[in-house]
Amino acid sequence: MFSAYLPVFLMLGIAALVAVGVFALTSVLGPKNMTAEKAIPYESGSVSRLG
Repeated sequence: MFSAYLPVFLMLGIAALVAVGVFALTSVLGPKNMTAEKAIPYESGSVSRLG
């Protein structure tokens, strides 16, 4: 019974590993351009300094 579902579980495991791997790589290798504009807290309805 379990052997019939083994390929499905294997593909789900591989998909989960790829998703976690891509997320981890983009978090580590992605650009981190923290500017003063990005660092300020966002409030809905507030007027931005850029216009």
